[in-house]
Amino acid sequence: MKTKNILTTTFILLLTGISALTAGMQYHEIMFIPWGDGKNALGHKAYPGLHNGPAAFQAADGRIIFLDSENGKLKTFDRDGVMSSREISLPHITDFHYKNNTLYLLGARKLYRCEEKDIEVIAEENAPRKMFQGFYEQDRELFVKHRDGTRILSAGRFRKPGLPPVRVERQLPDKVMITAGGRSLELTVRDVGSVDYIGSTPDGLMYIYAESVVRHVPVKVDRFVYVMDKEGAVQARIRLPRNQYAYIFREFDVAPDGALYHMQSTERGVHVVRWEYDLEYAVTEAEYPEIFTGIPHFNGLAESEPAAAEPPFNKTAAASAAGVTRSEALEIADTHVRHVWTATAEISARPPRSRRPPGCRWARIRAFPINGAAGTPSPSLTRGSPRGSWRAISTLPRLTGEIRSATIVPGMSAFAGKPARKYGTSTIGNVSTPLSSVNDLLPGDATNKAGNHIRLFVEWTGDGKLVQAEATSSGDPGWYTRYYTWTVSGISGYVPVRYHLIEGGQVPRPTLLYAVSKADSVTLGWTADESSEFTGYKIYRKTCDEDLFMPVKYIPTGTHSTTLSHEAGLHYDYRVNTYIDDGETPEMGSDVYAVKHLNGEKQILIVDGFDRFSGSGSYAYPTHDFAAKTAKTMALQECGLRKLCQ
Repeated sequence: MKTKNILTTTFILLLTGISALTAGMQYHEIMFIPWGDGKNALGHKAYPGLHNGPAAFQAADGRIIFLDSENGKLKTFDRDGVMSSREISLPHITDFHYKNNTLYLLGARKLYRCEEKDIEVIAEENAPRKMFQGFYEQDRELFVKHRDGTRILSAGRFRKPGLPPVRVERQLPDKVMITAGGRSLELTVRDVGSVDYIGSTPDGLMYIYAESVVRHVPVKVDRFVYVMDKEGAVQARIRLPRNQYAYIFREFDVAPDGALYHMQSTERGVHVVRWEYDLEYAVTEAEYPEIFTGIPHFNGLAESEPAAAEPPFNKTAAASAAGVTRSEALEIADTHVRHVWTATAEISARPPRSRRPPGCRWARIRAFPINGAAGTPSPSLTRGSPRGSWRAISTLPRLTGEIRSATIVPGMSAFAGKPARKYGTSTIGNVSTPLSSVNDLLPGDATNKAGNHIRLFVEWTGDGKLVQAEATSSGDPGWYTRYYTWTVSGISGYVPVRYHLIEGGQVPRPTLLYAVSKADSVTLGWTADESSEFTGYKIYRKTCDEDLFMPVKYIPTGTHSTTLSHEAGLHYDYRVNTYIDDGETPEMGSDVYAVKHLNGEKQILIVDGFDRFSGSGSYAYPTHDFAAKTAKTMALQECGLRKLCQ
């Protein structure tokens, strides 16, 4: 017998006296599915930093289809219970859509089309931060939200970016800017957080999602859906429950008849709500019934970690410690995201004639690189053969059972970089300062929830969402490092923080690639991340009898090499800095390379292969002058310990 999952249909309409609202929304709860592993239930699971539930749903012809992420299935329910179930074996699927009997699946960077048992990748994004962000259908077209604009799926083909039917952006402190049908519309939302376009009715009414930040530290958010007409007039507003028991990637769906569906999770299970717009109900604001009040937020379900950890910086240590630039923090996080391995691990007895290092267990590792060069060791694996070699492992989590992927956590590695100490989410306040507003977050800052999770902040999107880097065990396979886009309400309970020794704004640190000496000149080449705005490069130089570097040339962005004249037989040290004309943003310098032209046949090439810093070695600073010091030593030996400058 099929389990009855449908609650009695109800509706709620609350009058509030908001004069801007001219119509009402009728509430109907049409379906309830309990938590569980069975066919008539939906799965949920608590991971470190996240309590996860069904990722998405779709309303279709009186049925509701759920992406039951934790059970790895697509389940279709009608009023009598489950009608069908389809296994989803692809990893990291966050959204889906059925159209013309074709199933489309969406991951962060891949889009799939499924016909029967055939699965085809129809679009793939190579840049890790440029993620797909969900489906929606309008005017019989299927749209895919993307970090760089909306794409269109038509006849199974993926079109180039085009203008979406509606574009929604936020404008601090309290404006939502909406572009629709050639019109520019404006909505006022106090202390606006994240915003989004949900969909439209056949009559042209738009559903606009908007958040209002009621507290910044820790974050607390009110959530609303506004119903707007083509002229920009607000016809109705729905106040959504502030909390959700489990995280849902896409919680709204608009049916072909224009009804708005919402998937809301509670301690008991998932409720599907249908909202219908009705002109007969004037001057109303709609709210959810009391059963949805007091629901815990999915961020608040993790167990707290112990408070004991490293002590805070003292003044002496802080003064002598090396800082980290924002660009360096983002580069470290990007390295973690791109370097992904698939590995399996099996606890076994120690192999014969092998000695185990203290604190390690023996494990047989089979690792196959997904991203990165073959044979390159994962940051979480010991160096050695990538296939079936015995190694002592101390960094892989839980060497029991199967480890699907292995990477190290970017939290403090990318956020702080230095010093090489370990701080947990409950003690990171010893080396960081809370910001007064979540809107003050800059790339390289972080959001932290003590006892729960920390995420490195990367950038704001135009619609007020946070792109963050994080290490997570959620999903299949788990234990991987990813970029993910969160709404402000999605970080409820988190505190925006800034590392004590973060340096500068977004000026990158350049990498000096070479310095080649000729009889009367030197040619320098370098590279730098120019995705952020800065004025250009300064070339600094000094001789060995000078104590200070002095700028000798200014070069605009876009140019990455230059030739300067110099005196033969004289030792020079060179460094390249990035800078901004404002004079307040600190310059970022490269390593120091040295050149000296000798009128002889002997030529010496010094290769700088030192990259160990930020806790991966004993050297704690991001730049060095080792190559220059080596050149000095060689020149002193060459000249019989005479003064190098002569």
